[in-house]
Amino acid sequence: MAADLIAQGVKRARAILTQCVTPRGFRASARRDGYPQVWARDSIITFLGALTTGDREFTRAGRASLETLGAHQSPRGLIPLNVNPDTGRTSSENAGALDSNLWFILGHYLHYLLTRDAAFTRAH
Repeated sequence: MAADLIAQGVKRARAILTQCVTPRGFRASARRDGYPQVWARDSIITFLGALTTGDREFTRAGRASLETLGAHQSPRGLIPLNVNPDTGRTSSENAGALDSNLWFILGHYLHYLLTRDAAFTRAH
């Protein structure tokens, strides 16, 4: 019975993760009325969990999140808190949050540990 519940939970979690995948990375919410942006914090935390599945689509989405965030890096090096993959609009104001650069670095390290691929480029 417990194994069935766990299997059902894993199946539902994977379905939700799949709904969050876009060509530009993980959206923060699978709901249409949720958060459509690729958030630095949310996408990397999602990437951490998604890697446990071994699903290559999730690995590609994690890398796409990093590429999307990196493409919007400011000339001074600031990674935006989020990027809307539909509009390209970025946000760096959110009640003083300043952890996007840290999550960006952790995400790159995580991706490198998994793939040994360090060939990322910046748009600037």
